[in-house]
Amino acid sequence: MLRKFLLACSAAILTIVMCNTGFAATFNTDDLVGTWYGHQVVSGDAPVDDPRWGYGTVVINSSSNYTSTWNSPSSTNEVSTGTVQIDGFGIVGLDNDSLIHGVMNDDKNQIVLTDGSSGSQGNALIVFVKRYRKGVPFILLLLLGE
Repeated sequence: MLRKFLLACSAAILTIVMCNTGFAATFNTDDLVGTWYGHQVVSGDAPVDDPRWGYGTVVINSSSNYTSTWNSPSSTNEVSTGTVQIDGFGIVGLDNDSLIHGVMNDDKNQIVLTDGSSGSQGNALIVFVKRYRKGVPFILLLLLGE
């Protein structure tokens, strides 16, 4: 009897452990939709600008198109547009540029990118955090137009 009980407990524990740790998140373009806050640090060989920082917001729609409003020491409210790519493993890219790539976390609320493209005038590390409105009822968001 004790043996059956221990076997049942072992099976239950194994099932719980497997359910909590065995599965990786899968990603798709719906995970990108929303407003993201970003912060950027640029360094390296930047002949035009000194090493610097930047910050801003990026809004991504359901077609994976983005509009960003970015601020840095040399520009304010600079607007740019493009597309975001994500694969099933959470690897993220911008504008199909192989020198801009990163990853989304499993909670789907942070993205970390590196940017080595010529447009960054150096090498950049960018961290994005997704904006959520907690505690506001959904119907209120509809009435407010969010």
